[in-house]
Amino acid sequence: MSDLILLCYDMFMANFIFYDRSQALLFPPDLRDWVPEDDVAHFIIGAVERVDLCAFKVN
Repeated sequence: MSDLILLCYDMFMANFIFYDRSQALLFPPDLRDWVPEDDVAHFIIGAVERVDLCAFKVN
């Protein structure tokens, strides 16, 4: 192929979004919708979000 055709092809493919036609859902499911509101997982997520990650930094 000529360089111009390859350049045009590369420019087109850079903007192309690949997809799977057998995909059941358009967007991934939000797992928070599957966990009851009173589940301990919400407490753990909240606790982890409050942890200062700088304390775990390795010099």
